[in-house]
Amino acid sequence: MLRHWERNGLIKIARNPGNRYRLYGMPEIKRLRVIYMLSQAGYSNMAILRMLSQLERGNKVDVRYVLDTPGPDEDIFFAADHRISTLVNWERQAKKMIAHLKTMISRYQHRLSNLSTNVSD
Repeated sequence: MLRHWERNGLIKIARNPGNRYRLYGMPEIKRLRVIYMLSQAGYSNMAILRMLSQLERGNKVDVRYVLDTPGPDEDIFFAADHRISTLVNWERQAKKMIAHLKTMISRYQHRLSNLSTNVSD
C-alpha cells in the first residue's frame, strides 16, 4: 500500500543513502494517516492528491469541495468521489432518523406501560 501511494505521488519518502530504506518522520506519518482515512472512505487517489496538492500550496480549501470537484482531466473519477460524499451525508441523516425513531419507540413503550398499569389498578 505504501509503495502504491508513493508511486502515485501521494507521498514522497526520503531514503537512507546507505541502505535505501525509507525514512518515515512525523510529517510523513501524519500525511499517511490522512491518505489512509480518505482511501478508507473510498476517495480515489486522484481526489486525495488534488486535496493534498492544494494544502501544500498553502491554499485554504473546503476539503469536501476539493475532494468532490475534479480537474479538467479527472472527470472519470468525479462521479465516484461525489457519490461517496453523498452517501456519507445520507448515512449521517439515516443515523439521525434511527435515533429519532428509537426515541419515539421508547416513548410509545413507556406510554403503553403506563396505560397497562393504570388499567390493572
